Amino acid sequence: MRMEKRRDLNLIHLPEGTLVVSCDSCGGIGEKSGDAFACGSYYVGRFTARVGLLEVMAIGASPVVIGNGVACEMEPTGREIIRGIQAELKAAELPDTLLTGSTEENFPTVMTAVGMTVVGFASRLRMDPGEAGDLLLCFGRPKVGAEVGLEGDPELFSYQQLKWLLAQPQVREISPCGSKGIAWEGRCLAQLRGRDFQPVSDCCLDLERSAGPATCAVALVSRKAGEELAAAGKGVIIGEMR
Repeated sequence: MRMEKRRDLNLIHLPEGTLVVSCDSCGGIGEKSGDAFACGSYYVGRFTARVGLLEVMAIGASPVVIGNGVACEMEPTGREIIRGIQAELKAAELPDTLLTGSTEENFPTVMTAVGMTVVGFASRLRMDPGEAGDLLLCFGRPKVGAEVGLEGDPELFSYQQLKWLLAQPQVREISPCGSKGIAWEGRCLAQLRGRDFQPVSDCCLDLERSAGPATCAVALVSRKAGEELAAAGKGVIIGEMR
């Protein structure tokens, strides 16, 4: 067994394949008196689960378990968070039997908090080396807080987009974006290959802005395929790998 850290993921290499572990947390967002941002507990569950699921699936792994540590009571907060996680699993076309977790039943809480871990398995990871001149494209738009549409936001990176990208042989690697922004993910993808990320000077997206709950993703793509995707309006070129 060999362990490796790649971006925000832990990779556990086994003879049969690789276990991929992603973790995310959410605090101060919800319906309790101590929450800083008001949001339904159902959506807290959905969007927190979304981050880990996209991260694991983007590297080519299939989720096998999702564990939620709800630091609130089961009724009503925990129940709604769990319902949101189940809805997100359905959106990703995954069974809710993957879900396990716990709630806080010993003490009352005044703030919503949840931690979530997603574990996946891959016989082959999607992280091809690529070459100088490859393009980095963004899919979706960076959004955070109230900007995120709770239902059917067409600007959010979707599971359907992810699965389509994974089916394209010229896509080297896909990295969902979070609070560190698009440029940070672009730099990581390039640096992991011993190269530099050169951003475009006139990008229509704010490359430093938080992308909240993985509202967009960066993909490293061969130059020819990247230009074709951008021309077809399927992604925005944010830079190249040098």
